[in-house]
Amino acid sequence: MNPHLLCLRTLGAIVAIAIWAPLACQRHDPNEPQLRPLEAPTQATTDDPGYMLQSHRPGAPLGQDCHQDQECQQPLRCLRFTCTVPPAIDGIVAEDTPQVRFFHDGQPVANFYLEVAHTPFTTQRGLMFRTRMADDWGMLFIFPNQERRSFWMRNTFIPLDMIFIDQDGRIDSIVENAKPLEERQRYESKGPARFVIELKSGTSRRVGLKPGQLALFHQVDDLPSHLRIAP
Repeated sequence: MNPHLLCLRTLGAIVAIAIWAPLACQRHDPNEPQLRPLEAPTQATTDDPGYMLQSHRPGAPLGQDCHQDQECQQPLRCLRFTCTVPPAIDGIVAEDTPQVRFFHDGQPVANFYLEVAHTPFTTQRGLMFRTRMADDWGMLFIFPNQERRSFWMRNTFIPLDMIFIDQDGRIDSIVENAKPLEERQRYESKGPARFVIELKSGTSRRVGLKPGQLALFHQVDDLPSHLRIAP
């Protein structure tokens, strides 16, 4: 055989092994949970706006007209038909801002302003891509039925307390200090829940929230009368 041809074949084999070996090592165990990668922020600012704008995704920018949240760049909200900074970030309160008030033996325990997630899109996104939240704010998740709930912390940068509430407005269970960006762990209610409120980590212990306490709401649409309260 031509020595030059033999050399080329040998070199080709070495290159093939060099390329294939790393790829073979990168294969995943099929039994290992597959984690979807964190979507890194695409816009950095020197003044922290309280959120990470996902400008690489299609969507209307801040101040543009909209009809629903998914029309805006994440994590902007569509409020009053305008793509707006989520109000919980800086605690911007309006006359129609939703609220929840917790009671223990008929006495008020704590009151919070709320952003409401009640569509599949807003429920899936939750508090993703935010870097802060006002102390007296939270996010309320409303589900169409009551069952055991399970949450994760994908793309969520704020440590949270999760308050699971049943269809009668009673706190079923509380998860404290859910870890930011945790994707492997699921945070679950102990029993059936129809509502979940996410607060800043440490808030539930600070204000004294406990299972069995009653939650009543103001300015939250489509709730039965027994869950409503005047301001």
